[in-house]
Amino acid sequence: MAVNEALVLGREDIYFGHQFATKAGSPEAVPLYARQFYIEQLRREPDALRASFECYRALDISIPQHQKLRDGPKLRIPCLGFGGAMAVGDGVAHELKQLVERFDFVKIEECGHYPAEEKPDVLLDALVNFLL
Repeated sequence: MAVNEALVLGREDIYFGHQFATKAGSPEAVPLYARQFYIEQLRREPDALRASFECYRALDISIPQHQKLRDGPKLRIPCLGFGGAMAVGDGVAHELKQLVERFDFVKIEECGHYPAEEKPDVLLDALVNFLL
């Protein structure tokens, strides 16, 4: 078990509660039922806790892969990007511009790191408009 999992194991509510409270647009932006559900899943399933840290472990691999993609031909498939204005904001659009020929982007106002939980109706509208 990696150090971060060992430190969080049994304290999922402290760690992830802090993440939800500080990365969202406001401490209450992610509904309590959603926070409780995610934390319970992480507590119940050891692989979920490990997997929650995997994207950070993979940065040393994924950053060079991303840079290589930037140097190649742009993707020709339509893409949708979105980001909370209070988190990554236009950063997603900046990255997509380097990778794809055509993309739609929605910056979700009054939203932090968790658009699906904080502004589900706005995100759903963006998905429906993109897919239709």
